[in-house]
Amino acid sequence: GDFQFDTDIRFYYLLMPVVVVMALGMVNLRRTRFGRALVAIRDSDVAAEAGGIHLAKYKTMAFGISAAYAGVAGAFFAHYLEYIGPDHFNILLSIEFIVMLIIGGTGSLLGAILGAIFMTLMPEGVRLLEDVLRAMKPDLLFPDLRAMVIGLVFIFFIVFEPEGLAGRWRKIREYWGEWPF
Repeated sequence: GDFQFDTDIRFYYLLMPVVVVMALGMVNLRRTRFGRALVAIRDSDVAAEAGGIHLAKYKTMAFGISAAYAGVAGAFFAHYLEYIGPDHFNILLSIEFIVMLIIGGTGSLLGAILGAIFMTLMPEGVRLLEDVLRAMKPDLLFPDLRAMVIGLVFIFFIVFEPEGLAGRWRKIREYWGEWPF
């Protein structure tokens, strides 16, 4: 038959296997010599270079791999929207991507996934907050509440949870792994 991915559910079933394959590819990449070299470069450029890692080569390869991942994501984004123009990519979207990574936790695949889930669900939370605030004070308008909440959440994570959701998850697992002893 004819395959059409014209609904959100169908698009989800198209996208999820791709996300799983790409995530598994990234997990396996970290276990290779190349992945360990990138971790060493992330931790300390100077120490990695002293250890014999060619920085320019590995950074260029990392850029190429990230560009490939971004290209796949962009292709699916374009398919989903059916049209892409400059108006789709404003400064708030760029800030949201950065906040997504900070909230999830930098340097980990789990952090990127948790940050994406958090930032995807946050507009619904903001909408509920708007409803509650309107019920309390009907004459107030909240034109930039979403941007304000993003800023507050970003500051909260920078100050109180610098390792992000992935760091908090790791701490919870360590705590319960040792419990009750």
